[in-house]
Amino acid sequence: MDGLLLIPLAVLAEGAPPTLDRAALLGSGYLTVVVTALAFAARFTGRKHLPAASVGRSGRSTR
Repeated sequence: MDGLLLIPLAVLAEGAPPTLDRAALLGSGYLTVVVTALAFAARFTGRKHLPAASVGRSGRSTR
């Protein structure tokens, strides 16, 4: 949320951001999907190798 407060200051200092073309949007979307898939695979592969007691606690560490 604090980063949103910096947007007006950044626009004043740097100017408007450049527009993204189709290739940039497709590349960003591709990277988002690939990195998410790798993180998902790594998380559940790691959970497979942990004891059951520690896996139950690992999902609740959001705060």
